[in-house]
Amino acid sequence: MKDQKQLIAFLLSHGWRMIPTPRHLKLLPPFVNGGLVIMSRTPSDYRAILNMISDVRRCYRKVGRESPL
Repeated sequence: MKDQKQLIAFLLSHGWRMIPTPRHLKLLPPFVNGGLVIMSRTPSDYRAILNMISDVRRCYRKVGRESPL
């Protein structure tokens, strides 16, 4: 994934839901008890995408599923 838009589009196509807030985006996984991924609307750190991918993978591990990322 090269940018935030690609990551969000990929997750939405896999059943994730997005709740926009004024400064952040909340991403909810398609399964129960998976947690929540919160990302900034304008990530300023070059590692931001890698950190978001790690958060998504962590949600999948939490429920014992394999991540598509």
